[in-house]
Amino acid sequence: MVNYDNNKEQVLLAERKIRDYCLEHQIERPPGSLRIDNREGGPYYSVVVDGKKRAVHPGEPELIERQRWRLLDELCGSALNNIERMEMIERMTAALEPTDPFSIEAGLPDAYKGQLTSEMLDELGFVDPAVWADLDYPRYQGHPEKLTHKSARGIMMRSRAEVGIANLLDYLRYPYRYEQIIYLADGRFLVPDFTILDPVTNNVKYLEHCGMMNDPEYSVYFVEKYYKYIEAGIIPNVDILFTFDSGDGSFNLQRIKNEICRFMGYRGPR
Repeated sequence: MVNYDNNKEQVLLAERKIRDYCLEHQIERPPGSLRIDNREGGPYYSVVVDGKKRAVHPGEPELIERQRWRLLDELCGSALNNIERMEMIERMTAALEPTDPFSIEAGLPDAYKGQLTSEMLDELGFVDPAVWADLDYPRYQGHPEKLTHKSARGIMMRSRAEVGIANLLDYLRYPYRYEQIIYLADGRFLVPDFTILDPVTNNVKYLEHCGMMNDPEYSVYFVEKYYKYIEAGIIPNVDILFTFDSGDGSFNLQRIKNEICRFMGYRGPR
């Protein structure tokens, strides 16, 4: 039996399997409907066509067999209806866009802006980006001497590329935390360069910029860290984005911006 508590992909797969089986085994069914009467000595079959009933003779067993395929007709019809309904639902849900109060506010005349208070956002189930970004969090404290570059928000960082990415996130209005520690169940921890919040969906994602891939030791370190994320259930290009310098050591901010927009599902100015 199809379990409709399962997700829609599983249900759709099951309905398509029913449809395909029925179509594969379907044969031409004669007109009328099959009837059975239990009499002394065994069942007696008859066919009713246009309200007229006639007995099925013993020499017509294939007629009974063909009439029984009505079950497949009904199964196939039910499956086709369900497939059509679910595909319609899929098309409709694919067209849905999350309600984004920040984009809506940005599109209003200036006189109406500035009305989204933290209290209002909290009541609506959204996160105030500024509040989230400014909350205390466990930040990595190692090698402070390497924090030599300052972002537009005044955060000290370890490279010009990280500053460029931080400023991009500010421009795209994605709140972030720099070098927030992720504690793992086994006592280890990871430190992504950026922990990024989508304030509309409340989803947190991560970004690592890899700037020295032409250094063999750094490349080995990157591979080890890459697999640590996977072991922790943080999946590349789903939960974490890795960006890279160009081969000559430079970094292309426009390319990185495009990658961030795709990764975060950017919906326009907020």
